[in-house]
Amino acid sequence: MPENTAEHKIPIILCADDYALSVGISDAILKLITAKRLSATSCMTDSVHWPELGKALMPFKGQIDIGLHFDLTELSPEARPLKKVLVDAQLRRLNQQHIEDIFRRQLNAFEAVMGSPPDYIDGHQHVHQFPVIRDALIAVWLQRFNTTINKPYIRIPSNGFFGSIKEIIITLTGSFGLKRLLRKNVIPHNSAFAGIYDFGAKKHSQNTPNGLQKILKNSFKNPKKNTLIMCHPGLSDSTYSDPISGARTAEHAYLMSDDFTNLCTQHNIKLSRFCR
Repeated sequence: MPENTAEHKIPIILCADDYALSVGISDAILKLITAKRLSATSCMTDSVHWPELGKALMPFKGQIDIGLHFDLTELSPEARPLKKVLVDAQLRRLNQQHIEDIFRRQLNAFEAVMGSPPDYIDGHQHVHQFPVIRDALIAVWLQRFNTTINKPYIRIPSNGFFGSIKEIIITLTGSFGLKRLLRKNVIPHNSAFAGIYDFGAKKHSQNTPNGLQKILKNSFKNPKKNTLIMCHPGLSDSTYSDPISGARTAEHAYLMSDDFTNLCTQHNIKLSRFCR
């Protein structure tokens, strides 16, 4: 094995989703960024907390990837249940121009606070890969970023038909269609993806191995360049009723632990931004 030096370390993108969804989630992410336990975070700019919480990320610009977590199901004024959005997308009942307008608004809100475009774009509950929505995403991306130098990359939340039933279902909702569009338009994207597991709150505690811990152990065994691993750390927040709070607190505890840093050292992993 090569000497455990920075130049020989394997770069992995570890990305915390849902920044600005709640104060507790955002506080957990900020603590992890400060401790250098994350290399990316995805921001929900329709949140009432975004202007203030976005400013809290400013000291970390250039140190981590800060992206837009495109939202149609949670905080957006146009939010609808995920199942409804998915069905309407698959049946092509969504209005692409309307989706483009929402996307532009959320991008504008990101840039108004951060002073620059996002480093990358993904979707809350992976809506960005659904039919019609992915077409809107690509149309706006080409309009705004095609001639820029540091083009935002776009997350593909799939490794194909591998993994759990949940992973396969997410793949079937639009990953291949999104990948085709990204390749056709020469848009940068991650080479591999991990982070999907059952978030059921009753299955997680801070004192037992959680889904993220298992995913990291598997992903670190034979990682590819620009592998992106999604995570959802958080802390308790009385102002937000979180259906996956158990998984969030367990993830936060693990990522702050010596066990996590030891795992990175063992597999020669460096938490990294997207490698262009």
